[in-house]
This record gives sequence, structure tokens and C-alpha cells, in this order.
Amino acid sequence: MTCSRTVDVEGDTKTSWWSRRTLLELKLIILVLLFLLIAAVLVVVTACKAKQAPPRDAISLTPCLKEECISAASQLLRVRNTSVDPCDDFFEYACGRWDDEYRVPNDGNEYSAWTQLRSELAVKLKRTYIYTVHV
Repeated sequence: MTCSRTVDVEGDTKTSWWSRRTLLELKLIILVLLFLLIAAVLVVVTACKAKQAPPRDAISLTPCLKEECISAASQLLRVRNTSVDPCDDFFEYACGRWDDEYRVPNDGNEYSAWTQLRSELAVKLKRTYIYTVHV
């Protein structure tokens, strides 16, 4: 690295601000400038993406009437305990009748929505396999 010197009017030699920095300081300055540039690019990209997103009013608020949506909604309504105030105990309100509706199978130690989905998927896969093999 070369040092540059400047001479002022009175003849004193002075080194430039940049040349008085150590190598580590120079590397850190460059690194900080690089991070600032990346941050500025990310801000611009995020702002452009936000402008392209549809406004909340444009999103359809019509209810889903597919069979899967109605089935999921009915399951949620079945396990809800409406005798409890949701402000007092929201978990009991939302899931209070889960144990009444779904029993833990004898071969398992738990039963959850994931267990239910897993067993339903296994049944569907068996039906698909049997259908494709025998047809």
C-alpha cells in the first residue's frame, strides 16, 4: 500500500486521512460500506415487492365452500366448547371437547390432529394402492 502526502501552503507535509488508517480499519470501512449497500438494495427490493402485492381489500373474502374446507370447519366446530368464555380460557374454548370427540387409540399413547391426518392419509394411500394394483 502506498502512502500519499500532500503539502500545504506553509510547507508542512501531511498524510491524507485515508492513508493514516491501518489495514484493519480500511478493511472494516469497506466491509461496512458493502453492508450498507446490501441493506439499501434490500430496502429497495422490499419496497418494490410491497407495491406489487395486492391490497388487502382486493383479497377475496368469500368463504371456501369446497368439501375439504367444510369438513375442516365442522371438525373445528365439533371440538369447540362454547360453554366457556374465550376471554377466560381460550384453549378450553377452542379445544375443550377434543377428548370427547377423539379417543386415543389402544395402540398409541397420543391422538392429535397430526395423528388423525396421518391415519387418514394411510387409509387413502391403501385405497389408492389397492385400486391401482387390482384394476
